[in-house]
Amino acid sequence: MRLTPLWSIDMNKISNLPPEILNLPLEVRAEMAMKAAVEEVVDEHIRDGRPLHVWRDGKVVAIPAEELRKEKEEELRRELETHDETTTLPRKV
Repeated sequence: MRLTPLWSIDMNKISNLPPEILNLPLEVRAEMAMKAAVEEVVDEHIRDGRPLHVWRDGKVVAIPAEELRKEKEEELRRELETHDETTTLPRKV
C-alpha cells in the first residue's frame, strides 16, 4: 500500500467530509483520524491473523490476533448495550 504524503494533499479539495466534521478544530479532527487509522490497523491484523505489536510497560508485547478479535467483540457488545439503554422506542398512540 502506498501512502500519499500529507503535504501533497490540497486540504481545500476534501469535499467528501460533512461540514460538521470540517468545522471541528484541527486537533479534534487529527484525533479522529488517528483513532480511525489505529482501528483500521487492528482490523487488518485480526483479518490476517497476525499479532499486533505494542509498547507496554517499557517492552514490546505481541497481542495475538485472537485476543484482538475477542477485545473488539467485547467492545462492540458494550457499545450495543449502552445504545440499547439510551434508546427508547416511540409508543403507539
